[in-house]
Amino acid sequence: MRLKHAQTSEFPTISPGATPTSREEPDRGEPDRGAPDRGEPDRAEPDRGAPDRAEPNRAQPSGAEPRRAGPSPSAPRPGARPRPLPSSRPSPEGAAVAPPPGSLLPCARPAAAMVRQLRYPERKLLRRLSLVSWEAAGGLAEVRALRRYRLGRREDWARYKALARAVRGLARRLRDLGPPSAAFRARCTAALLGKLYGLGVLGSRRSLALCEKVSAASFCRRRLPCVLLKQRMAQDLRHAVAFVEQGHVRVGPEVVTDPALLVPRAVEDFVTWADGSRLRQKVLDYNQERDDFDLAA
Repeated sequence: MRLKHAQTSEFPTISPGATPTSREEPDRGEPDRGAPDRGEPDRAEPDRGAPDRAEPNRAQPSGAEPRRAGPSPSAPRPGARPRPLPSSRPSPEGAAVAPPPGSLLPCARPAAAMVRQLRYPERKLLRRLSLVSWEAAGGLAEVRALRRYRLGRREDWARYKALARAVRGLARRLRDLGPPSAAFRARCTAALLGKLYGLGVLGSRRSLALCEKVSAASFCRRRLPCVLLKQRMAQDLRHAVAFVEQGHVRVGPEVVTDPALLVPRAVEDFVTWADGSRLRQKVLDYNQERDDFDLAA
């Protein structure tokens, strides 16, 4: 009995028709991890507590083949021409610009698609500007001159500066003439000094050196509002400009409404109030000089 029991426990019985195996193991409900799958290459199971070191930013999906060590696909090949950036490629208006390869940024719209169209008054203002040949402003000195002399147009200040520059240049050329042209120099100097003195820019015509001091402010002081202020016909330049624009001032027989008029020295005494101006009537009433004929009228 003992021999029979030992034989049955050590050598299991094999039924006829069955395939002989080394040893049958009980089914525990789990796949055998020791035996690798023959459809995939044998690899060790990575540690689940730490990410795969081959790709630290992204976990490697199960079932994929491991990456082979080699050059990056985005790296340029030796001897190849550099590829232009995606941002420099022309894209149609309103189309999305693709980000560079490997970037995690979303697609961005071009800047031209975000700019709105100009309105009609904006387009009308841009017609008067030449952005190609834009002249730089004169700075703080120009702004102070515009406020001091009540210049309504910036072009007037630029024109006065050009005139003063031309006068100084002409004076330097006359000064540099040699002794052979002394007669011509004397004649041109007298004509230039007489013209500037008659215009009121110079206070005297004694020397050519006075032309070196001519500036744009010299022409601004000969404007009609400045002459009114000089003759005490207005309290300040603001009121003088308003009187001229409203038609209260006449130069000789004509009523002038342009404050940019340059008054020569010979016409300075003929600047007075217009005949139908109420300011003239107020002045005559204050000085008790109003005529009876004017009262009847």
